[in-house]
Amino acid sequence: MINFNLVLHNMWCKEDFKSIWDKSGSFTKHKHWELQLTRYKPEYIGLSVDTRWRGHDHAGISVELILLGYHFDARLYDSRHWDYTNNCWMTYTEEEKTC
Repeated sequence: MINFNLVLHNMWCKEDFKSIWDKSGSFTKHKHWELQLTRYKPEYIGLSVDTRWRGHDHAGISVELILLGYHFDARLYDSRHWDYTNNCWMTYTEEEKTC
């Protein structure tokens, strides 16, 4: 599993966040996708990649590209929370048991 994040940040730039566009949907009951374009001026250039499919809440693949303050983010993820005690997806009823 890979988790990588590199961002060039301007600490003197004024905080300015704006959501420009987003889309989301579902593949199955627990698997979802998201695409998002935002603007956050203090961050000029960056790349973030996360490929952790299991082992934490809302696990999945995400890629974020930052160019001149514009962020493009694409995610495929699981909507469930992780049960760290049993090392499986958390269940709230006996019918949903996934361990």
